[in-house]
Amino acid sequence: AGDDKQIKYWSSETRKCLWTKALDVEAKSCAFHPENKVVAVGFIDGSFSIFNLNDGSEFIRKHNRKEQISVLKFSPNGKFL
Repeated sequence: AGDDKQIKYWSSETRKCLWTKALDVEAKSCAFHPENKVVAVGFIDGSFSIFNLNDGSEFIRKHNRKEQISVLKFSPNGKFL
């Protein structure tokens, strides 16, 4: 995730990009779910999204605050973000 308004999901085994998602705002943080099914991405405008790791589809987008979301973290059991 980055200032180029894209998120990319890479395979650490093959070192290839599995998918790319174009965004309408810069991403500032991300956190992987403990079960590696989804990734949460925090944006410069105070919103965050949850993306499916299989295909990059967006589950949900919420606007949570006025300032950028610079840190995200899932709880160890994955129930809370």
